[in-house]
Amino acid sequence: MGEPVKLKATLMNASTKPLDLLALMAPRFGSLMLGISDDNRTFKNYLGPDWGVADVDAKPKRLQPGQQIDQEFTVLWNHPTPGGRDTLVGDFAFPEAMTYWLRVQLADQEPVGASNIVQISVARPSGDNAAIWEIMKADPQIAYYLQNPRSDIEPGYKSKLESLRNQYPNSTYAPYLREAMEKLAGGNRR
Repeated sequence: MGEPVKLKATLMNASTKPLDLLALMAPRFGSLMLGISDDNRTFKNYLGPDWGVADVDAKPKRLQPGQQIDQEFTVLWNHPTPGGRDTLVGDFAFPEAMTYWLRVQLADQEPVGASNIVQISVARPSGDNAAIWEIMKADPQIAYYLQNPRSDIEPGYKSKLESLRNQYPNSTYAPYLREAMEKLAGGNRR
């Protein structure tokens, strides 16, 4: 719970004909969608930082038979959409210690369907990790900036991330906090 989860989606053209993709396979363009379920029946769409915010002005990409495209992305903070029927409504993708099912699909892309379903188990954090999780639950923007460090960070959040990094140097979050601080020091614009 509360730890960034790194995922990799692979799209492979297993047919004998070229496949024209309408958009780049990336969350930023809104073309890659992640569904999360807590019952393996009803999947709700995850909406991470900057997902679906960029316009696609690239030419369609042609995927030849046997060719594949990989896309890596991190899942943690969720853009809450209260009342959304098809989207997660809370601040976090995996808010409880339990089993979740994941599937990826491309938006508005025929004949590509949904991916195979992947099952993950999320454990309750302990020690330093539990302390950081409690801090993030109380202030979800910390999780947002941990996952999405950017030069226009709200005042005070850079020092909050730095404080967590210094206070919990041996936590599971330490590499993510170091990476976020390095990106912020380099002026990451995202």
